[in-house]
Amino acid sequence: MPFTPLHLGPGLVLKSALGRHFSLLCFAGAQVVMDIEPLIRLWQGDGQVHGMTHSYLLALPLAALTYWLLGLGWHLLGWLQPYLSGGGWLRQLAINPPSPCCRLCSVLLGTQSHVLLDSNMHADLQPWRPFSEHNAAYGWLSIDELTFGCLVCALLGLMIMLLRAYQRRRHH
Repeated sequence: MPFTPLHLGPGLVLKSALGRHFSLLCFAGAQVVMDIEPLIRLWQGDGQVHGMTHSYLLALPLAALTYWLLGLGWHLLGWLQPYLSGGGWLRQLAINPPSPCCRLCSVLLGTQSHVLLDSNMHADLQPWRPFSEHNAAYGWLSIDELTFGCLVCALLGLMIMLLRAYQRRRHH
């Protein structure tokens, strides 16, 4: 996938289904962290863009790193919260951080779904590394089908979230 944005489509469906039990911000953060290695490899002109971090097993340390970084971020936001004015989005993040369990599940879903989606699209990816170099998911769907599926997920997730927000407003 072209650096992360399309990965957010499935994340929006998860958010619409799981609500406050899923953090789209944590999911997105995990998606970005997953693409750091490919970005570095592209800059270096490496022939294999998707290395060790793009496997189900070796994505787990990246999930742990993302979990820790986001926890640190929320800790700092909580510390800064008295200095944040108004009811802006940053203040809301400081006041309502996701629970540790929500954060953990969201980053795990982010890293693992990233490997799954990229496995279908990139021949150089070895999702079962270090146990196997085989990528059975490669080419399951065409790039157009995968892109379309992610966009449909994004639209569906946004529609459900907007519908729920509208219903909440009507009841208040």
